[in-house]
Amino acid sequence: MAGKTLAILLISVFATSLGYGIIAPLLPLYAEDLGATGVWIGIIFSAFAASRALVMPIMGRLSDRYGRRNFIVVGLLAYAIFSISYVWADTVYSLTFVRLLHGVASAIVTPVAMAYLGDIVPHGREGEFMGRFNTFFFVGFAMGPLLAGYITENYYIDVSFYVMSGLGAFGFFLSALFLPESPTYKKTKQAPFGLLLRDSSMQGIFILRAVQSIGIAAYMSFLPIYSLRINLTFSQIGLLLGITYMVWAMMNQPFGYLADRWDRARMMVFGSVIMAVAIGLIPFSTSFLQLLAIVFSRAVGGAIVLAAATAMTTQIGREHGMGSTMGIFNTSMAVGMLLGGVMSGSVMDHIGLDYVFYMASFYYILGVVAFWWLVVVRGK
Repeated sequence: MAGKTLAILLISVFATSLGYGIIAPLLPLYAEDLGATGVWIGIIFSAFAASRALVMPIMGRLSDRYGRRNFIVVGLLAYAIFSISYVWADTVYSLTFVRLLHGVASAIVTPVAMAYLGDIVPHGREGEFMGRFNTFFFVGFAMGPLLAGYITENYYIDVSFYVMSGLGAFGFFLSALFLPESPTYKKTKQAPFGLLLRDSSMQGIFILRAVQSIGIAAYMSFLPIYSLRINLTFSQIGLLLGITYMVWAMMNQPFGYLADRWDRARMMVFGSVIMAVAIGLIPFSTSFLQLLAIVFSRAVGGAIVLAAATAMTTQIGREHGMGSTMGIFNTSMAVGMLLGGVMSGSVMDHIGLDYVFYMASFYYILGVVAFWWLVVVRGK
């Protein structure tokens, strides 16, 4: 793949991920200002994941047939348009609807961009190339919360939505003008979804990613609220969320190299255990520095898992269709986010905020057990 094309793809991904990162720490607080309960915060957060879960497999499948470029361009345009809609959301219901629309736009872009890159990854270097993709994605996500904290404390929250829309528009124009069609998408196989889902490795990845995303939903939705309860500032909250994704950005490339040389399944188990322990320790933290250490540890575990999982999924994609496989891979995260948002909100309302993080840790462990059985035991 030409360096120019790769640069355009990665810059477009960076622009959209920066937009996601900007609203990540603001959305729960914005929803609370509109009168949302814990359950409604979970529903609002999950609305984004719900539309992604429905749309991503379809978009990935269609891109295997009709090409990648046009889907990426249209998705970026929709992303820019729907980002503005947050400004007009003045009730819990309208905010939920905007999140649904925004999820559709995201569902068009993310799996197709990953499939585009997967089309041209050399054999044996899946971890390296996908690590590069993840680096750009998470650098944007890491910078977003930092920028959000600055905007909120110095301007007003609507400015964040305008910035997010502008970033989507930038990615749209860049891709529309300069991104060519993937040269090899027609060479990918297009196995039925049923055959793909019967692959034990894909089942294990799907389950592990889904249960970990329950934890991500709990973390993204309720860490800002927990942080305010121990008297952290908006800037500190933004820094906590930003450091998570900066660590992922910095470590995905080296862990990607390792995933090309070490056992990927065992890497995923090791990283998942680190994440489970870290998120379970959040309720015991009483200061910014304690939370910072926990967040850093969780981020290291997440980077290990993601590097190995994307490399393994790319291998599977060569057998079953890259777009379809990446669609399922991203859908697993959306399903977990959907369930996690609602479950976490319900736990907060009926048991307490601390138990949101205990629940997430418990599901991480269940996911590790299921993954080990499907991939390591059954996969032999």
